Amino acid sequence: MSIQTNPVSQTYGFINGEYVPSSKGETLSIYSPNDDSLVTDKVQIASEADIDRAVDAAKAAFPKWRDMAGHKRAAIMMKFADLLEKNVDKLAKLESIAMGQPISVAKKFILAPAAIWKYYAGYAGKVAGESFPPDEDGTYKIVQYEPLGVCAGICAWNGSHVLAAWKMGPAMATGNTFILKSSEKSPLALAAYGDLINEAGFPKGVINIVTGAGPVGAMLAR
Repeated sequence: MSIQTNPVSQTYGFINGEYVPSSKGETLSIYSPNDDSLVTDKVQIASEADIDRAVDAAKAAFPKWRDMAGHKRAAIMMKFADLLEKNVDKLAKLESIAMGQPISVAKKFILAPAAIWKYYAGYAGKVAGESFPPDEDGTYKIVQYEPLGVCAGICAWNGSHVLAAWKMGPAMATGNTFILKSSEKSPLALAAYGDLINEAGFPKGVINIVTGAGPVGAMLAR
């Protein structure tokens, strides 16, 4: 399922594999930087309960994603990158109408993240530990790298796709789950990621996306 023809394809948060409205019903409006016309007044502001739900979903999804074979995680990440490329025109339009970026530039800022996703997908099956032979203490030492668990990232209004890829790519490759907060100034294109995340095959809860201003970011950082 590709992004819908309507430029504003989604304004809800994406939690546990589903688009969900704000539990408090709070919304924000996006106005065109070009002519100040209203683009949408239905962008859902995540509440504390919504953040808790996203954290719970990411925690529940963590064991399955952590234990998935690296090459399988890589395949899902590669498919997501391919979907970014396939939907570049629609994503670029969403980015442009929200923050005024020329569509030609917006396309570059989406194709570059696709390459970032592919780069980190290449590491998904290559994370290895280290071992050190005994020295004078007679101890054989083993270093094992393990995922941390639930990670969170906050995107700026400009370059949202690049920042999302830099934050999520390495986290996904190494078996972590993620909650991403898009900027309240340009949330539309990242909100449209949900359909692509599902189509790529990410298990529910591995990637969650919420929107809101500073207070929402503060809840994630707490």
